[in-house]
Parts: sequence; C-alpha cells; structure tokens
Amino acid sequence: MSDTFTVFYDNTSKEIAYAMRGTATSEQISAESSAGRGYVTTTRSDDIATNHFYINADEDDIVEYSTFSISVSPANGQCAIDGTFTLSGVPEGTKVYGGGVLLGTMNSDSSLTLTAKEAGVWRILFEKTNYYQGELSLYVKRRGE
Repeated sequence: MSDTFTVFYDNTSKEIAYAMRGTATSEQISAESSAGRGYVTTTRSDDIATNHFYINADEDDIVEYSTFSISVSPANGQCAIDGTFTLSGVPEGTKVYGGGVLLGTMNSDSSLTLTAKEAGVWRILFEKTNYYQGELSLYVKRRGE
C-alpha cells in the first residue's frame, strides 16, 4: 500500500526539513514558504527517513543519498611504515578525515595517496553532500611486523 507524503525542504540546500504523511494544507504550505522552504508531494510505500534523502535538481522528487564505492591499494588495506595507501573512486568534493582531522578535499582526479608515518589502525572518514558518510580502516604494521 502506498501513501502520499508532503516533503518540506530548504530552498537553498535542498535538504529535507521534514516529511508529513498526507497532503499539506494551503496554510501549511504558505507558512513553510515564509520560512524559506519549498515542498514536493510523493507517493511511497515506506516512510521517508529525512536524513537519507534530498530533493532532486528539478525540485519535483526525492532522491536517496549515494553510497561511496572507494577501493584501496594494497587491497588488504595493510602496509608497513613509510609505505603508501592509494584510495581511488573518491568523488570530487569529498572531504577526507583521518584521526578526526580534515586531511583535504578531493579534486577531480578521484584518487588519494596516503603515506603511512605511524603504526596502528587508521580510521578514514569520507563526507560529501548527498552521500551517506563513508568509512574505512587501514592498518599500518609496526617495524618488523
């Protein structure tokens, strides 16, 4: 069974503010418009998790966030100190974090090389608008390991 939803979103960022089951009244639409929000109506068979969707460029439907598809070399995600990891498939504009620190924002070449200077597990996070947050762990072996 499908339900109709009215989805209100920020006119600038296209991020969804909230979704309500049913069709909004003209008063609701007017009040949200005064607050800088647009709206779309959509029919779905499941609830709308507002933090998993955004409004498309034509502003007439919702779209689910994308998932990162990042590959790492070496493929096992391990290297020795002073070795390197190459991450590929990182979309342009992605913010890359390591140890809670912004390492940089990806440019158009979609690959990133990291040099291993410390042993241990590296937790790398990827953030980009309209994407689920991505994460991967890399392991840097201790000398002689």
